[in-house]
Formats: sequence, structure tokens, C-alpha cells
Amino acid sequence: MPPKSGHHKNTTAWVAHQHQEYKKPSAESLKGAVDHCCEKCVDVIEWRQKYGKYKALAAATKCHCCREKTVIKAYHGLCQPCCWKKQLCAKCEKPFVGDSSGFAREQREAELRQQLLRLPERYRRSAERKLTKGEDLVEVEKVIERALNRKGRRDGDADADASSGDEEATAAVPAHPGASGAESPKPVLPKEPPAPAAGDSDSDEVM
Repeated sequence: MPPKSGHHKNTTAWVAHQHQEYKKPSAESLKGAVDHCCEKCVDVIEWRQKYGKYKALAAATKCHCCREKTVIKAYHGLCQPCCWKKQLCAKCEKPFVGDSSGFAREQREAELRQQLLRLPERYRRSAERKLTKGEDLVEVEKVIERALNRKGRRDGDADADASSGDEEATAAVPAHPGASGAESPKPVLPKEPPAPAAGDSDSDEVM
């Protein structure tokens, strides 16, 4: 005889913090939560995320290897550089060789975020949205390239305007008389008074 099924069956799957949005961890805190972790530790962390037991770090903690505050992922005991250097699991700290693609992407993403600080706000927000969604880093590089090209064109136009203004100002200034190539004006001699007429001199003598 087959076993009886339960009378109360769940029609939908249970969702952690379904009615408590403020308790849900952000997507940024969940990103990379299982980087360089062994299979057992991955299952443990994913179970915590699924059933609402995952608590993100509020601040960076100290790495057990380098003793620096470089651990930014919850339930990790080692930072990512030490994991790749020592070939250990980030959580249980046992020997583990993981895929280096995740660490390479993390390094490249950090470099791109440094470049975003020099971009205009419009392009910076566009690139940050792509990084948050986890899109390919090539798309982010295209946004940065467009922003740098536009900035370069604006700087070139500004330099051209400044140089043209300097040329106009130089042309408006009159040349100095002593400058080479400029003709010095000829001196103006005073005019001599007219000589008295002969009749006038004779009349003076008679009187």
C-alpha cells in the first residue's frame, strides 16, 4: 500500500523575509559570498541565504593570514589575495584550489571603479548600474571609453578657443616703435615764420 501524502501541501515555496523587506540583505552584500570556497562551505552559505540566516558584515574584519582588515565577505576567515596565495578555502581554511576567473574579475572590477571616480556623473551612474547587475565588464569599459572620448573632445575645443583668443589679442596690440620690422615715425619739424614783405619794412623806416 503506497504511503499517504500529507493533507496540507505547500503550493508555493517559502521565501525568506517575504514580508520584512528591511531584513533582506542587499545584492551588493550577497555578491561574491562564496568566492574561493569549497563545495561544503558553498552549501552552508547558500543555505543561510535561502532561509534568511545570512548576516552581512557591517565592516571589514581581520584576515587570519595577513592580519590586515581586508575580509569583506561574511563567514570568511581569509581575504581573497591570501586564499589564492595559500590555495585555501576562504571559510574553513582547508586546502582548496578554485577557479581564478572570479578573482580576476574582482581585481578588474576594482580597477574600473577607480576609473569611475574621474568620470562625469551621468557616465559614472551608467557604469555603476552595469556593475551592480553583474553585466560583462566589456560593457563597462565601453561606457568609460565614451566618457573619456567626450571629455577629450571638450578639452581640445577649449584649448582651440583659448589659442584663437590669444592670437586675436596679439593682433590688436600695436607694434612698438623700437620693435624689429616696424617703421619708426618721422619727426615733424616746426614750420618757419613767413619773411616780412619789402613794402612793410620801408614804411617802418619812414615813420
